[in-house]
Amino acid sequence: IEMISMFLDDTPERLSELAASWQRGNLVELGRVAHILAGSCGILGLQEMRQRSLGLEEQSKLNVSGDLSGEIEAIAENFKATCAFLNEQVQHMRAKEGKADR
Repeated sequence: IEMISMFLDDTPERLSELAASWQRGNLVELGRVAHILAGSCGILGLQEMRQRSLGLEEQSKLNVSGDLSGEIEAIAENFKATCAFLNEQVQHMRAKEGKADR
């Protein structure tokens, strides 16, 4: 539960960092944040978001000059869709913990 909660709390900031890095043209920072995000997604088994983050990291390493804002937005949209699922999982696990404590 704790890892999911941390992911839900930390990811909005990571997404903001991705967008800000792109706007500043800082591909090194973009790659660093994408790498962190990919790792977090991998731990939680969020494969689509992980693959998109890895792709963004790779593009930053290749110094891609094309517009990556669409990919950053796709990752953000994927996170929004994932939030509902993860929140449900946390609630379900907490309910099970409450029953186990009785």
